[in-house]
Amino acid sequence: MSVRWRRVRGTEVLQCLSIAPKEMGAGLVGKEKALQIWREVADHPSFFAAAVEADPPFGPHRLVAFGAACFVRPQFTDENTRTPRPGVNDRFIASFASPNPAILRGDELARHNAGAGVDVLQLCGNVVETLPEPQLLDAQMALGAAFYGLVRGYRLRTVFTEIFANLGKRYARTLGSTIVEFPETDSILSYGSREIAQSNPGSAAALLLQYSEPVLRLRETDQELLLAALDGATDEELGPVLGLSFSTVKARWRSLLARIEHAKPEWSAPDGNGAARGPQRRHRVLAYCREHPEELRPYDWTVTVKAR
Repeated sequence: MSVRWRRVRGTEVLQCLSIAPKEMGAGLVGKEKALQIWREVADHPSFFAAAVEADPPFGPHRLVAFGAACFVRPQFTDENTRTPRPGVNDRFIASFASPNPAILRGDELARHNAGAGVDVLQLCGNVVETLPEPQLLDAQMALGAAFYGLVRGYRLRTVFTEIFANLGKRYARTLGSTIVEFPETDSILSYGSREIAQSNPGSAAALLLQYSEPVLRLRETDQELLLAALDGATDEELGPVLGLSFSTVKARWRSLLARIEHAKPEWSAPDGNGAARGPQRRHRVLAYCREHPEELRPYDWTVTVKAR
């Protein structure tokens, strides 16, 4: 049996919650209201989730792991880490009844990512614990890889989560994070920050919180084009994905490559066969973005360096 992770959106997130019932956050608002709020945030720009699937399925289980996280307001992070107490997800879900829910709006995400950094609340990260030991470890590693892949490239300030699953507790202790135990709920709060990561340079937290500044100054439309191309879409496939005509896709590539030349003129340098052609330049851009995902994250270029 092999496992792989993929991103999930929309109502599929609700199906995945079946393996993370404790993390639903229904303690203050009830299950029905909590599910309604999960529906609302499933396609929010500050929310992301991943499913790990088994091939072939493990008994009735094709879905063997599920994780979800979101970018939250610094006030919510500070309140829950300054005075740790159980029920973090309950308070997050209940915040949607207020005028300012804990989740960051899309414009706030870009501004914080370009400024002091963003805070991530891991809402859940659960594995079907009846899996045989080797596959269980594979599923857990795939879930960790999914989280790393989805947040890599953001300027992370803090990563925190309340964990109930025993597997999750063991994993949290490998991050070099601060651990607060709540015996009354048999859960722990795992809290990682830049300061903690810097004091543990070899830890997983240090790898997770490392960051490089973007240099290409990509527009949102550029990022959409590159993300779709990185997923393997051809120009013919990009049109339907982006809602554009084939000729418009071609025009966007030309405009993007022309503007990038100011930041990376070497990408237009000739190779052994003469001047770099369009496909070669495009390959160089995609290879760079694959290694530098910060170029594809929301970023407000009006934020000054002083804000960091």
